[in-house]
Amino acid sequence: MIRCAFAGAVALFCLAATAAGAEPFHPDPLSVRRHDAGYRYPQDGWTVLHIEGEPYERGYQHGKLLAKEIETYIGVLSEHRATKNPAEYWDLYRELVGGLYLGRFDREYLEEMKGIAEGAAAGGAKVGGRAVDLTDIAGVNLWVELACLGDALRATPTGVEELTGAKPAPKFPPPPQEHHCSAFAATGPATADGKIVFGHITMWNVHQASHFFVWLDVKPAKGHRVVMQTFPGGIYSGTDYYISSSGLMMTETTIAQTRFETAGTPLASRARRGLQYANTIDELVKTLVEKNNGLYTNEWLIGDANTNEIAVLEQGTHAYRLRRSSKNEWLIPGVEGFYWGCNNAKDLQVRLETVQTVSGRPEDVSWRPVDRDLSWLTLYKQHRGKIDADFGKLAYSNPPLAKLHSLDAKVTTTALAKDLKAHALQGPPYGRVWEPPAALKEKYRIIRPLVPNDWTVLTTAAPAKADRVAADLGGRLPTDTPSATPTVAAWHGTLLPKTDADVWLTAGFARYERIVATENALRKRSNGRLSAQDRHELDLLLFRYRSDYLSARAARPEWRTGGSPPPALDAEFDRARWHREQTGYGVLTLHALRGYLGAESFDRAMDAFGRANAGKEVTVKAFTTALDDRIGNKVSTGWLARWVADKGTTAGKDVAGWLAKWGDSPEVGGAVFSTSRWLNEPEAAVIVYGTAGDVAATRAAATALQTAVRLGHGNMIVPTKADTEVTDADLKDRHVVLIGRPAVNSLSKRFATALPVTFGPGSFQVGQSTFANESTAVVAAGTNPLSPRHSVVLVAGLSAEATYRVADQANFLPAEAAVFLDGGRSRQFVVTRPKPAAADAPAATNRAK
Repeated sequence: MIRCAFAGAVALFCLAATAAGAEPFHPDPLSVRRHDAGYRYPQDGWTVLHIEGEPYERGYQHGKLLAKEIETYIGVLSEHRATKNPAEYWDLYRELVGGLYLGRFDREYLEEMKGIAEGAAAGGAKVGGRAVDLTDIAGVNLWVELACLGDALRATPTGVEELTGAKPAPKFPPPPQEHHCSAFAATGPATADGKIVFGHITMWNVHQASHFFVWLDVKPAKGHRVVMQTFPGGIYSGTDYYISSSGLMMTETTIAQTRFETAGTPLASRARRGLQYANTIDELVKTLVEKNNGLYTNEWLIGDANTNEIAVLEQGTHAYRLRRSSKNEWLIPGVEGFYWGCNNAKDLQVRLETVQTVSGRPEDVSWRPVDRDLSWLTLYKQHRGKIDADFGKLAYSNPPLAKLHSLDAKVTTTALAKDLKAHALQGPPYGRVWEPPAALKEKYRIIRPLVPNDWTVLTTAAPAKADRVAADLGGRLPTDTPSATPTVAAWHGTLLPKTDADVWLTAGFARYERIVATENALRKRSNGRLSAQDRHELDLLLFRYRSDYLSARAARPEWRTGGSPPPALDAEFDRARWHREQTGYGVLTLHALRGYLGAESFDRAMDAFGRANAGKEVTVKAFTTALDDRIGNKVSTGWLARWVADKGTTAGKDVAGWLAKWGDSPEVGGAVFSTSRWLNEPEAAVIVYGTAGDVAATRAAATALQTAVRLGHGNMIVPTKADTEVTDADLKDRHVVLIGRPAVNSLSKRFATALPVTFGPGSFQVGQSTFANESTAVVAAGTNPLSPRHSVVLVAGLSAEATYRVADQANFLPAEAAVFLDGGRSRQFVVTRPKPAAADAPAATNRAK
């Protein structure tokens, strides 16, 4: 179950990101998704969701815009309680919800949840193969409090505790209740301006709480506008953090669970109604107290931006105590203007409701401060009269208020609350990625790391509209299939090079055959025609060899360009690079020659030449002579005669002349480097992570990539550096791997023109395709501006999590750029196009030996 407390927080290194004068956030119009009056967009790890109108209308907007996330969250809840058979568990849970609790919601919120269900169903959300329905949505809204039911029943009198003659039976002690979160509310003598500062930090398990990333903005047809932190499908917060246009703000920390009142109203309904319709603290408290079912026992902190009054409501099931700043009712003497909460009930009557009977086994119900109580008092003593929003961020950047399992932090003030704004941080506020341990990854199918984001100011400002739809937000985006296309050999025969000068022919003869065979298979599959996807696949196959050739040529040692032959040892050291250059040249040359001669004639000639010379040493001259002899009809026997009989023809084509014009070093153009080239030289690479934003994520991504390369490349350790500490000397004669988009990495911004990707505020463009989903990431390669023989590679997501997730060596592919979508799908790109192979080849150049 979720136990929360409220306080704005973040690691100290993040404070600079929210310094005064920082640019306000404006969502990239391309990242905004809309349905009727509703819309959603990403903001620093949050999903801002605006809905408005009548209950069903606003609910439908919610469901349609978060359909995928609702389906995922139901899956998480199901497997959290029953990993072996989550579907069966969810069916049983639905019976509990539908049979005992569904009718206890206010009619307005039943209609809103029905709209959420039907909107999600229209968006494709399913549970166990069927469409999501009202009971499912009620179930996710009841989850937090029903998770407390076991503890509540243990505290609820049964009526037979003191039955005469009953024989006591030994039993195990109940499991300890989870307590999470910390919260504070300050005003008057405690704050810098005498007005309210209000904060909350959530602590819970990463499996469930990582889904509380929705910042919901509800503009109802009746009542006040309300913003809150919540989960996909939520009608109330759950963690709990609210701001109302009435000026009221509310949060809580859970306390020990009290008794269950079977006739009570769910908290989801009471909390939402209170924030939507209450105008004063008294009205809000009345709504929370009336018909309380006792589940999910909380210590509520409340503020009123109209009067700058704060209050704390310790609420059991029937017992409760309200303290108000207007009456100088402080938790302890000497802590004027300050309330705090950390899962530790202070009122005796509320604590007594956690005990089934006072005449049974003795329980200790005395109050004592815990470590977080003492931490709040220490901070109060240090900052009394100076508390502001940065106080909350400071408080939540360190333990014990930011414990290891901290998931987010929020802070607002009187001024911000009047505009329905709040400082907020999504992810661990202590600045480290929360990576689920291996045991949890094995236990749960749906689990993800929680990545820290930057502090941001969440608002209700309406975003601008885009002039187009991003490829990853609308329609179906084609992705690359992981399996190779099955092929039949395009030609036969393994050729042996007579000399090194003939290596390009024999290597190209073998490597290019695979490309032609793939093309033939694609044509056969599509009745002789190549689709756009087919051409894309062939482009990628050719790009690999073009990049190999160009990058190898760029690294060619000076002695290869002419002069005396080098010592044999030097030549051997260079042979791997040289062979890569020869192979690339061979594939490119044969591809261009095939365009010159015609595909059918070329393929027949290659098969005939290969069969005739299989296992034999061949020369380039013999190859061109054979083709030229065919042109002059000088051969009437042998393999060429058989080729003529098969109606192959190159009549009128001068192969030797064409090859001379093609040259030994043709300027084929196109991109020099693929994103994977640097992995062949990890000893000559450096990883640079950004510090202008998403610092914890980029730094963790750099470390994760460094580890992946070390494990996959013979224990080779690539150095990592921050963009603020790297120098030009560090970047010369090296492959540079940049972690983070230009907005968060200053070196990515500096090298932007060298890369085949262009970034907007929350989007990027590769070729003709634009991407704006916060879960999308790109890996793209260009030429290092400081070292043309080395590459620069960008690793960047549109969110901190996306950047962290893509930083794995498996995502560096033989493409100029690759876009990675949520769910692991990818799309590879060749952006920089080569010069087209023409019949008139470029002028010859001297070939380096």
